[in-house]
Amino acid sequence: MIWYICAIAAVMLFVVTAMVSVDTKHGSKKVFYIFVLFTVSTYILYIPPFFIGYEPIAAVWGSLYNILQVISLESGCLDWYDFITASIGFGLFEKIYIALLGFVHIALPAVSAVSAITLVLHFLATVRLSVVNHRRRPIFVFSEINNKSEALARNIRETIGKCDIVFSDISGVAEKNVLQQELNCIVYEKSIESIQIKHVADKEIYYFCITGDSDINLNHTLDLINDSRDLPTEVQQKIHVFLFADGDNVDIMIDSSDKGNIDIHVVNEIETIAYDLLNEYPLYKHATNSEISILLCGLDKLDKAFLRAALWCGQLAGYKLKVRVVGIDIEKEIENMKLWFPGLFTDRYDVEFYSCIGDKDFADTVDKHCRDANYIVVNRENDEETVNIAILLRRMFYKFDSEYKNAPPIYAYIRYSDKAKMVRNLQTSEANPERRTSYDITPFGYYGDIYTYNNLVDSDIEKLSKNVHLVYEDIFSEADIDVQAALGRYKIFEVNKRSNRANAMHIRYKLALLGLDYTDADADGEEVELKDYLEKEKLDMLSYSEHNRWMAFLESEGWETATIDQVNAYKASDISKGRHNCPVLQLHPYICAYEELPERSEKLGLPDSTVYDRELIARIPDILGDKWNAVGKRFKIVKR
Repeated sequence: MIWYICAIAAVMLFVVTAMVSVDTKHGSKKVFYIFVLFTVSTYILYIPPFFIGYEPIAAVWGSLYNILQVISLESGCLDWYDFITASIGFGLFEKIYIALLGFVHIALPAVSAVSAITLVLHFLATVRLSVVNHRRRPIFVFSEINNKSEALARNIRETIGKCDIVFSDISGVAEKNVLQQELNCIVYEKSIESIQIKHVADKEIYYFCITGDSDINLNHTLDLINDSRDLPTEVQQKIHVFLFADGDNVDIMIDSSDKGNIDIHVVNEIETIAYDLLNEYPLYKHATNSEISILLCGLDKLDKAFLRAALWCGQLAGYKLKVRVVGIDIEKEIENMKLWFPGLFTDRYDVEFYSCIGDKDFADTVDKHCRDANYIVVNRENDEETVNIAILLRRMFYKFDSEYKNAPPIYAYIRYSDKAKMVRNLQTSEANPERRTSYDITPFGYYGDIYTYNNLVDSDIEKLSKNVHLVYEDIFSEADIDVQAALGRYKIFEVNKRSNRANAMHIRYKLALLGLDYTDADADGEEVELKDYLEKEKLDMLSYSEHNRWMAFLESEGWETATIDQVNAYKASDISKGRHNCPVLQLHPYICAYEELPERSEKLGLPDSTVYDRELIARIPDILGDKWNAVGKRFKIVKR
């Protein structure tokens, strides 16, 4: 009977071991659990043979000694074969039992070796981390290894060179060796918040919570916040946590926690891709007859993010903005947008949606409603479908014009770098004059472009966003501002940071109305003075554009117009704490036509808000010029 009991118990433990090996939740302890479970199951398998010829205590110790022999490859499997067949026969059960023993004779030494190597690597990583903690150069800590984190780590190594990179939650020996050899980094089995990083005031520390699960990333971030809360202020200011999450309410969750002076960056990959496209390829560059006509070929997360951002980016006085969304079976997505962003469906915006049955219906709809498109974004379920539709659209738009000159830019969302390189070959290449056919399709959004140091960690838009915040603080302050205190307030609310980023992005668009642009201070091009271009008519035009941009941004975030009666009602309640805007209800009285602002301000007993719009426009040189030396980079205004 003991043979059957031990065999069943061992098999069950083997199954548990297999389950643990494929489970990701055990993290750094996985190898230890596997070794213990496998060793116990092997020990149980060897108990019956020892109980035949020994006393119970001797049998227990004999089995334990045999385990050590198996691990050291000194125990022979054939000896046990002869013993078992001589003791209980050679039936089906005995064959299975012998097969199990043969399996553990091979597997246990391998599992033991991997565990030993892992232990040694962990010890070496601990030693290296101790050395790193005494260096005064930046540390970049990643929550796990995946395509995105590896791409970012490689770019960080190439971009800044002298830094230390740490990967956490890595249990695979092969992965460790590759990372250590190619990136000269430290790999750990511990979770990101469990790694003991020495926090000092003169060392920048960057944490990247970058797993594929937004909830896990949020939990890592909250743990890092809790662990750092008691640190001195000057140390907290050196801690930067990048939370990669795409949930709609992540901002609210983060804002509800006491972040102290820790710098939290919520990175929404899809939104980042949309913003990068609109910043690198501005809407106005291909406008025809002062009309920006956008065609979106779908309505998934990326298309929604692009649509919302394009509506505020395209708020330019003198330009007409229209958006046509043509996608396959998008009725549910349209209703979802109406629920969360009702303000975008007012008559302030020229947006139309067309839900199609298949690609033939899609092509017919584009032919009928979108021939005037001059900015096209293509995004389908996979890269191959995206390229196919992009090529189809290029052919269609050429045929719309009898002279074959109708060639609006086509931007294709390509997820993988290798495919992006292939798509680039579809562009015109002056280096290859023999290529007679070109589809001129521009890929965007792939890992190699998005997950970079300059795009995420050292972002120009983020720098300008902080300066936008400082200018606002200066406008509303009667005395000189305390820069560090003001930057501390910048970190408090994510929605304010998002608003400042949108403002910073739109600077390039507003300058374009004056025939201007901005570039790095040390780049080629003669710097010009903005004040020389801001006669009253132009200042009014930019102020009008800024209000419409701000209004469209709020509506793209789900806000709606508040009447004066509504404002008075929620000011009298506890819900808005006496403010004239209400974040909980997402209502704001200034979401209205620019001409109505003075009257609304007067009824609310507030200063004319158009004055602040004009002041902000006049202060654009302070934003670009880093007036308070807060971000360490200066830009200059040049002619386009």
